[in-house]
Amino acid sequence: MSDIFIRLGILLAIFATVFVVVQLSLQSAWSRSSHLNTVNKRMRMISQGRSREEIALVLRRNGEEDYSAFPAPIAAFLANFARSLRVIGIKFSVGQALFFMVLTFVILFALIGLAVAASGFAISAGVIVLIGTIAF
Repeated sequence: MSDIFIRLGILLAIFATVFVVVQLSLQSAWSRSSHLNTVNKRMRMISQGRSREEIALVLRRNGEEDYSAFPAPIAAFLANFARSLRVIGIKFSVGQALFFMVLTFVILFALIGLAVAASGFAISAGVIVLIGTIAF
């Protein structure tokens, strides 16, 4: 029995190491690419003869959206989410990104639920919570 745990531990350590290395290399590539794209865009705009103020407006990206109609905790979440979307360079609005996230969750929940039902498991509240946890 202890051999299984040792093998499992080794496999988990290998997985974690590969995961961390891949994440670090992707983060490095994304940050370099983002910086170079911004510099290239600025240089292109300078060569087109645009003014400093116009360049600053374009490169500033989208300004802060107004979420004052929402309660404070939801407005803070939406503002942070919008900032995260801008930082990683996703061109979707907050509403579109949230819609796609919810749609993905619903599709995964349905597919996993169908797979569980087709495999003959009894559907109970615990199984539904587990499906929701896996889909999330």
